[in-house]
Amino acid sequence: MMFQGGTFYLPAYAISSVIATVVILGLGAISFLIGKKDPVRVAFAIFCLAWGLLAIGTVRLQLVDPEQAADTVRIARFVTIAAFFTGYTGLLYIFALTGKTHNVSRLKEKGSRSFHRVYLAVLALFVIIFTLTRSVERVDFHPITGYSPVYNSGMLLLQVLFFLFDLFAVRLVIEARRKTESRAEKNFLSANMVGLILVKFILLIFMMVLPTLGLKVSILSFHFFALIAFYFYYIIARFQRSQLVEFSHGLEQTVQERTRELRTAQVRLVQSEKMASLGSLVAGVVHEVNTPLGAVASMQDTRERAAKLLRSKTAADQDDNDVAKANAMIEEADRVIRDGLSRIGQTMRRLKSFARLDESDWQETDLHEGLNDTIEILTQMTGGRVEIVREFGELKLVFCRARQINQVFLNVLNNAVQAIPGEGRVTIQTRMDRDHVVIEIEDTGEGIREELLPKIFDPGVTTRGVRVGSGLGLSISYQIMEEHHGEINVVSRIGEGTRVTLRLPLDGKPPQSI
Repeated sequence: MMFQGGTFYLPAYAISSVIATVVILGLGAISFLIGKKDPVRVAFAIFCLAWGLLAIGTVRLQLVDPEQAADTVRIARFVTIAAFFTGYTGLLYIFALTGKTHNVSRLKEKGSRSFHRVYLAVLALFVIIFTLTRSVERVDFHPITGYSPVYNSGMLLLQVLFFLFDLFAVRLVIEARRKTESRAEKNFLSANMVGLILVKFILLIFMMVLPTLGLKVSILSFHFFALIAFYFYYIIARFQRSQLVEFSHGLEQTVQERTRELRTAQVRLVQSEKMASLGSLVAGVVHEVNTPLGAVASMQDTRERAAKLLRSKTAADQDDNDVAKANAMIEEADRVIRDGLSRIGQTMRRLKSFARLDESDWQETDLHEGLNDTIEILTQMTGGRVEIVREFGELKLVFCRARQINQVFLNVLNNAVQAIPGEGRVTIQTRMDRDHVVIEIEDTGEGIREELLPKIFDPGVTTRGVRVGSGLGLSISYQIMEEHHGEINVVSRIGEGTRVTLRLPLDGKPPQSI
């Protein structure tokens, strides 16, 4: 130790080493205390501990009295061995960066375990070679920069080989950077590669190469080591802040996705309830109407036969004007009643066909039948205000849920009709496009505002006034088309109308969950 007049004193050239040691060990301690459960922070703390031992050895070297410099070579050898093990703790840090943890007993990847074993073997070999050879030729002293070990060419070659081996370890970081999709992780791994290479570069140049060339500045390496320790601490802290930001954004995105899922579930529930209600309503209406309708039709047939019999019995009175007038009135009444009964019966058949009450869930379906049924129902609802033009092409049968596809037709056609304030026209075109059926429904209505177009399939979005169930038609239709592996696209211009294009595959199969 250095004493002057019986009092310990610290040479000026050793002060920087002491400061560097305090900084490195301090950053390691802070990192460990802050992140005991964080493998990266713990690995960095271990790295700093090895660095600190290296720095302590250097401080001990600088405190040797120049007049008693016999132990300097022994201390320099200890510092060099500490430098070797600093490289090993750097490997542990790389394992932590790449998600393999710093705890080598938990290495799971076969390649990582093999590399770790080879690294330890090479490290042990280098230490043995260093110990058995006179690698430290001497330790020079300079009154400004203190002691600097001078190594022989064999030691320099050994360090270069070890440096290249460490670069192979950096390849792990490069691979991890290539695999990750996180921008923050990519930047963090890139910054760590720079720091790790700088550590090795400074160790090689300042402690090995320059002293060999006669530049006794190895002590300056610890100024850079302290700066690099700050650099590592900073990039770790910045990365963890960015992780918090990414986590916050990810949490927000998760909430949005869950909200969309809830809305989708709500839409499916509404869809299911609407279809169930429609089926129950149609079944009730068909039953309630068909029963009296059958009775009325039967009695109308009986009445017509009775009237025909009466006319045959009063054939002699046919020249009587009153009798002839009465018979004509009866015939006209019969005609009106027959037409009315026929229209009611046709309407009931259309309703039953539209709801597909007597058919299986998934089956091959003629989409033209569903379109015709939907058009007839809407025509009666609108009273002929809107002209519906059919331009049907040749279509093949489609494997689908007919009831749900009819609901899509009803939703889209109902929107088209409601988009026309007065009289107008809705044109329906059908065609084949290879293995898909294409249905285009175009209206001459008011159109949809441009800012609403990207949102029209969201639940609750409507171009009309808010009311119960508004804004669900297209959302339900979108879900139905998705289930059928189809597409629904909307193009619209204000004042010109809207065109909705439906595409359904011929060989669409029901999802596995159905």
